[in-house]
Amino acid sequence: MTRFLALFFIFGFSTDVFANDSKDKSLYDHFKGLILDTPPPRPTLSKKYPTDNNIDAIIKHTRVNHMKVDDSVATACITSSPHHNYSIMENIGQSARVIANNLNKDIKSFTFQPRFGGLKGPKITIMRKDLEHALIHKQGSAQEIFHNTHITTKSQINCNTGITYNNHYIIHNHVDTYESDVTPLIRSSLKWRNELNLGQYLMGTMSTRYALGDNLDKDRNLNILDRPDPIRQDVIAFQYQNVNLERLMLSGLATPRDNLYIAGHIGYLEEMFAGAGAEILYRPFDEQFAIGAEAWNTIKRAPYNGSIWATDNHNRQQSYLLNAWYDLSETPLSFGTSVGRFLDGDIGIELKSRWTPKPGWRVEGVTTFTNENDTTLGNDKNECVYRIARNHTIRAI
Repeated sequence: MTRFLALFFIFGFSTDVFANDSKDKSLYDHFKGLILDTPPPRPTLSKKYPTDNNIDAIIKHTRVNHMKVDDSVATACITSSPHHNYSIMENIGQSARVIANNLNKDIKSFTFQPRFGGLKGPKITIMRKDLEHALIHKQGSAQEIFHNTHITTKSQINCNTGITYNNHYIIHNHVDTYESDVTPLIRSSLKWRNELNLGQYLMGTMSTRYALGDNLDKDRNLNILDRPDPIRQDVIAFQYQNVNLERLMLSGLATPRDNLYIAGHIGYLEEMFAGAGAEILYRPFDEQFAIGAEAWNTIKRAPYNGSIWATDNHNRQQSYLLNAWYDLSETPLSFGTSVGRFLDGDIGIELKSRWTPKPGWRVEGVTTFTNENDTTLGNDKNECVYRIARNHTIRAI
C-alpha cells in the first residue's frame, strides 16, 4: 500500500577551504564570487612544459589535497564528496589538466587516489601523452584515454592530508503529498554543512538548519501526537525551532583492506536523533554486488524542551540491519534490501531501488514490510516511499 509520496528538491553550492590557508575570504567575498564575478573557465592544456613543479598551484586550483612527485610519476589524493554534483571521473579529468600545466616534462603519468575521509576507492593512472594527443594535437579521444587508463585496488596511497575543512550551503525544499489529507505539506530550510577532516581517518561534521518557511499549520492534526514516544511524527516541533542543529558528530572512516569499508559515528546524528552507530560494507571492485551491515543505538531529541541540545532519556531506540545492493550493468540503476530491526522496534525487510541518471540527481523508491503496525503515520504494516532528490552545486568558490 502506498504510504506517502515525497518530493525533495535540493539546490546549493559548496566551498572547499584549507584550514591552514591564511587568506580566508570574508562572507561577502564568497557571495560576490558566487553571484557577481564571471565563473572561471575550464582549465585548458598548455602547449609549453613548465620548468619547475608547482604543487602549491595544483592544490589551490583542484580538489587534490596531498601530492607526491617521484621520478616520472605523480601521485595525488583527490577528495570525492557525496555533496558534489559532478562525477569522480570529471573531478579527475579537470585535475589532470591542472597537474599537466604545473609539472615538468619528466612526469609521464598521473596516479589518483579517490578518497572521502578514510574511505578510499581504486587507484586510477592516466598517461600524460594521451591527454596531450587529445587536447593539444586533437589526435586522441576520450575512448583512447580510457583504454590506456590503469585502475587497480592494490597498494593504496597514504593520504596524509593534515587538517582541512569543507563547507556546503544548501537550500532544501521538501514537499510531502501523503502525510496530510488537507494539503501538500511544504517545508523549506537553509542548511549549512561543515566537514572537518582530522588527518586520514577522523572527520567531524556540523550541520545547522534555518527554517525559511512552511505550511505545516494548514493541518491542525499535526499538533496531535498519537503516541508518547514519536519516532518522526513531531516534525512540526523541529521546524518551529527556526534554527536547529542537525548534526554534530565525530566519524571514523577507514578502508582496512581492498574492497572493505568501515565507519563509526557518535554525537548528534541527524535532526531527530543522537547516539552512536557503526557500518561495514564489502564492495568488490568491478563487481555488481555489495553487502554490508549497520547497527545504531540512538536517543530521541526533544524539540519541545526548548533547546537544540535537549534529548528524551526515556525514548531510546536500537536498530540492526543486514544490507545488500546490486547494480545493473551499464545502467545507473541499483536495487537493494535491508533485513533486521528498524528504529521503531519493528522487525522486517525493506526493498529499495535507486536511479542516479547523472551526478547530483537521485530517484529512490522504498517499500517496507514489518511485523508491527506503524503508529507514526497510520496503522499498516507496510509502506511505500518514493523520493526525488536533486543536489546541485552552483559553483565552487
